[in-house]
Amino acid sequence: MSRKVVVTDYRDALSVKVGKFFLEKGFSFANHDGHISERIMQLQNETTAYRLVYEDTSNAGKDLLGFLNLPRTVIVGIATFTTENSVIVTVQGSQYLEMMKSLAKEISEKFDTSVTVHLEQGNPGKVKGNFD
Repeated sequence: MSRKVVVTDYRDALSVKVGKFFLEKGFSFANHDGHISERIMQLQNETTAYRLVYEDTSNAGKDLLGFLNLPRTVIVGIATFTTENSVIVTVQGSQYLEMMKSLAKEISEKFDTSVTVHLEQGNPGKVKGNFD
């Protein structure tokens, strides 16, 4: 009599590991309504995506009239995790491209995965996935 052996892997999915990586780098996540959340949700056998929120400090400081310009929080991209265990990063604006390319290289090396970076100038539009 032969019995089937089932092995359950409790290691974090790529989306959870990369999500934690982004949190460590100072990013937050936004849901489809734009609300910021730091919760990482793991979905099995589905594509998962995070809207990447970053505090842009490039305009911080005082302006010419002496008024304080506060950093602004912006969605800089979307990280989508494919069923092939790779990552697609869509960058929302050319001013964030170099930063995201550098992070993509780190992710690729740290998690031994393929990362593709795309530049999209406009609004993110509709993206399949979960934005929690």
